[in-house]
Amino acid sequence: MHSWRQFRQAFVELMVDGGVAVDQLVKFGEKPEGRRLPTISRTTLYAYRKVSDNRVGNGDWETIEGVLKRIEGVARENRRPVSIDYEMWKKSFDRLMLRYYSRKPGVRLDDEILPRVVHDGWIGGWDGAAEAVPDSAADEFTTWPSGNERLEKLARAVTYLSEAHTPEEALGAAKRMAREIQKEAGATSVQSLAARHAVAFWTGHSGDIQVALKLTEQLKVDCEAHVGTDHVLSRLARLRTATWLDRIGQWRKASRIFNELALEEMSRRAEDQPFRLLARWGMARTGGGSGNWAYARTEMGELLPQVTEVYGPDHPASLDARTSHAWAVGRAGDPRQACSLLNVACADAESSLQSSHPVTLRIRMSLAYWTARSGSTVDALTLVVAVREQSADLLGPEHPVSIQCVENEAILRIEIDVAEALPLFRFVVDSRERRLGGKHPYTLHARRNYIAAQAIMEGPQGLVESFRELAQELAEVLGNHHPGTLCAQMNLAIALLDTEGPDAALPLCMRVADAFDQQLGPEHPETSAAYKLFEIVSVRSRGRLSGTEVPIPPLGSGSGGGYRMSGENSGNA
Repeated sequence: MHSWRQFRQAFVELMVDGGVAVDQLVKFGEKPEGRRLPTISRTTLYAYRKVSDNRVGNGDWETIEGVLKRIEGVARENRRPVSIDYEMWKKSFDRLMLRYYSRKPGVRLDDEILPRVVHDGWIGGWDGAAEAVPDSAADEFTTWPSGNERLEKLARAVTYLSEAHTPEEALGAAKRMAREIQKEAGATSVQSLAARHAVAFWTGHSGDIQVALKLTEQLKVDCEAHVGTDHVLSRLARLRTATWLDRIGQWRKASRIFNELALEEMSRRAEDQPFRLLARWGMARTGGGSGNWAYARTEMGELLPQVTEVYGPDHPASLDARTSHAWAVGRAGDPRQACSLLNVACADAESSLQSSHPVTLRIRMSLAYWTARSGSTVDALTLVVAVREQSADLLGPEHPVSIQCVENEAILRIEIDVAEALPLFRFVVDSRERRLGGKHPYTLHARRNYIAAQAIMEGPQGLVESFRELAQELAEVLGNHHPGTLCAQMNLAIALLDTEGPDAALPLCMRVADAFDQQLGPEHPETSAAYKLFEIVSVRSRGRLSGTEVPIPPLGSGSGGGYRMSGENSGNA
């Protein structure tokens, strides 16, 4: 029993099997056998049977044990005896009470393997991508050789398809436009270079980011050669190069380019503010991607009013940027504030955009995630299923928003049925491998979730090496001290705890906790969870050495969608 809902259902099933009614349980207390048991009211018994995620009882095991004994006694009198495993019931009750008493929003259970979401934009979807091309190349897209209405119509088609959020169709129109412009104005003309920007942009947003990066890098060379390094198209090529590097997980390299651009743009005229803003926003995004969540939260918070001023409060860019900021706030350790920000953004998006708009869907999906992290699993699951169905219908099942919804749903379904969640995690892994490649950070995070779900369902035996290999791969891609790497190392430590014992896990637990402290600070939920795990392993190690049963200290809480494993197995993704 991994949730209070399952605990309550087990009570109901016992009573049904034994033909036991609530009135019989109350009257059983009047008999000699029942007088030794704790008293309990009819109202309380009905409350125990209620379908709910709320805890059962007031934390006193003796009361729960007394109810079980009443059920056992009445069932025996009814000549429908039931078998009750009191040890299993107590273990489940203690586990759920530890989760309840130590609950702190945003902190996972330290002895559970907990898959977690890693979004395809890390902290939301907006990086100024959709705005960069038209804002920076408007003249080039609207000044055509005289009398060529066909080119003008093709350019408008790209714009309309972009606004309709159909990247594959926009890419097709952009390619056609680029071919026509090259024939009309020549391959080195400003118009032809601008059209190539559109092709590279929609190539990436159709899913082929590596090709988009190559196209943009070559475009940078050609723009600098034919229109100069100061031209807006050359600067745009540098900005887009950094953006694609961000999307493939090369955050440090991307951050250097964004930083250089931001410094250069500071000296330019006020009309170039949007470009300068995009460069600074890129710095914040890549800072978050590399693990500096507090910096991303602060920088995005400072930039958000400028985004609103430039694009307007109801523009999709502003709403999407607010989503990114909320993600940064949540990642930095405040899931309730992230929920509050997203609730307001969601209401604004639904009033200014259609409910089916991709930006609105992304906000609702993000709200579901942080609602779960704040403790409301059932509400979050209802929301994410609705968004996933709508996104798959409107954008397609392989669209990043749809994939993120599937990942969210899988994490939430673990509380209900691991067997249902496992194929969803597998789907996310397969999709990201096709779209991003096997070594992309988001693919590796998806694999971490899938292995975690396997461990929940099957136990960690046979998976220790998988945890170890994945932690090593993440270290090679992200660095040894990136939070994503540290979470994978924590999984490995807990798998070692459950398969080889506390002494095997203790050194790694200590290193992970210290690294989280240095990277995120002592107050961050990830750091708290890591130190709680270290405390648990230390206590178990001391208990083993002394030969005594040492009580396990209180654990950190599970996040929404968290699944605390039964039996010996434990960990965190």
